[in-house]
Amino acid sequence: MTGMQVIENGRIVDSSAIVPISTINDVTASRSITGTYINNTGKTLYVIIATKHQANANTSSTASFRRFVDDVIVEKTKTGFSGFLNQINLQLFVTTFYVVPPGSTHLGDAQIQDGLIELLRWTEIY
Repeated sequence: MTGMQVIENGRIVDSSAIVPISTINDVTASRSITGTYINNTGKTLYVIIATKHQANANTSSTASFRRFVDDVIVEKTKTGFSGFLNQINLQLFVTTFYVVPPGSTHLGDAQIQDGLIELLRWTEIY
């Protein structure tokens, strides 16, 4: 066998099943956590999103994130801090990965109470 080999359960499987990746794009500047997007690449799209949830000192804060592909929830995350943060600004980092078939729509929503959600990086691979 030439090229890449994949070992699954201790045996070599057909390496032709590996999908070659031709493009890795940082699209952070053109994306929003709550945006709606269509995969018009003609290829399967792999999406990686990194976000930050920050709570201010002496506050309680919760945040929830959901990602949808064609109206199906593919990711749901909830973060939170309680009010014992005495003079400390606390941050949580969340990374999300999901797959979008060609022609499919993907979107997200986010809710925050007494804090901040920041999009750090959005990478699309196809």
